[in-house]
Amino acid sequence: DLWIDRDPAREGLVVAAGGSGHAFKFAPLLGPLVADALEGAPNRWAARFRWRARTTLRSEAARFEGP
Repeated sequence: DLWIDRDPAREGLVVAAGGSGHAFKFAPLLGPLVADALEGAPNRWAARFRWRARTTLRSEAARFEGP
């Protein structure tokens, strides 16, 4: 899964990461989403790629807080 959002612990840092190497083909589609995150602009897809706090489900391990 991809993480495209502002880092909640570091002011001014926007993270655009994830995928497994083959996600490069989505760059033309994700570019506007990354730009919106940088500018703080609303985007209807932003919730899909946002930072998620730790849960007991652990279904999206790449987005969990801490070690």
